[in-house]
Amino acid sequence: MKPEKIIRALTPLLVIALLTAMAVPAVSAEEKTSNNIYVINLIQNMKFEISNDIFDNIEGNQGLYTNVYLNSYDETLDNIVNQAMLSTKVKLSPEEQKTLKKLIIDNIISNAEIEKYKEDKGLNYDSATFVNLEDIAEDEGELTKYPVTIRSENGDIHTIDFYQCNVDINGGSGYDIYGNGYTVNGDNDLYKIHFWENSQEFTYQLWYQDEDHPNIALDATYDWYRYLSGGTYEDVALFTIQRNDDTVHLISCYNNGVSYAALTGIHATADRTWTSNIYVSNIWNHDIDVYDVNTNMVKCLMDVPYYLNMPTS
Repeated sequence: MKPEKIIRALTPLLVIALLTAMAVPAVSAEEKTSNNIYVINLIQNMKFEISNDIFDNIEGNQGLYTNVYLNSYDETLDNIVNQAMLSTKVKLSPEEQKTLKKLIIDNIISNAEIEKYKEDKGLNYDSATFVNLEDIAEDEGELTKYPVTIRSENGDIHTIDFYQCNVDINGGSGYDIYGNGYTVNGDNDLYKIHFWENSQEFTYQLWYQDEDHPNIALDATYDWYRYLSGGTYEDVALFTIQRNDDTVHLISCYNNGVSYAALTGIHATADRTWTSNIYVSNIWNHDIDVYDVNTNMVKCLMDVPYYLNMPTS
C-alpha cells in the first residue's frame, strides 16, 4: 500500500493511534533527499552482495540465509530502518523494526532467486507471451470474474483459475483463518502475466500492482523501502508447470501453510501436485499454493487461458 493511500484506509481510532506513534524528529526536504540517496546506496550495495552470493549458493534455503544476512547486515539494516521511520514519520516499536529488517532481507533473497531462475532458464520478456487482465466485470456473489485476453497461435481451451483474496483487491479489515488481524487498503490486483513455454514446461510470472502489509505502520515503512529499492510498488510471483506431469514448481513464492495476515511471508521454493486452481494471495506478500489456506476469506476469480498439452486434471 502506497504511503499516500494509508489514511484513507484507517478508522478514526486507528488514525489517532498512528498519529500518536509518529513521534519522529522532523527533517528538511534537502536533508531527507540526501539521506535517501545515502540509503539507496546502502540498499543497492547490500542487494548486489546478497544477489551474487545467492547466484553461487542457494535455491530453496531462504530461512537459513535470512538469519545469516540479518546478522551480517545488521548495521546497514539499522540505518535503513531509521531512515524509513524518518521519511515516513512512522515510529516502529523494537519488534516492528526487527520485522521490517526481516521483510527487507526476505525481499532481496526472493527477488534474487527469481532472477536467478529466469536467467538459468533463459527467460526474458522479449520471448514471453503477454497476458493482459482487463475488463473487470461486476461482482457476482462471492466471486468476481476477470475476463482476460491472450494472443496465441493455437486454440486455448483450458484455463487456470487464479483465486485472489478479495481484501487484497478491494481492501478491508478482518482476521485470517488463524486469527491474525489485518487492515489493508487493497489495489493489489493481479493485473498482468508473462508466459513462457517450451517442450518441457510452462512458466508464469504474475504481476501485482502492489502489496499491503497487514500492519499499517510496517506497510508504510516497507512500501518506502520497496520503492527506494526498485522504483516501483509492484510485486511478482513465479511458477513453472511441467508438461505431461503433475508438478507445479513454485519459485520463492510458496506459502507452506502460512495464512494471509502473517507478519512475514515464507517465500519458499517447492514442488506441488498440479491442480488447475492457484491461490495467488495465500499471504499478503503473494506467496501462493495450489490449495487455499484462508478458507474463511472471500476470493476473486480470474480464468487465465493456458496452452494445450498441459495437465488437465
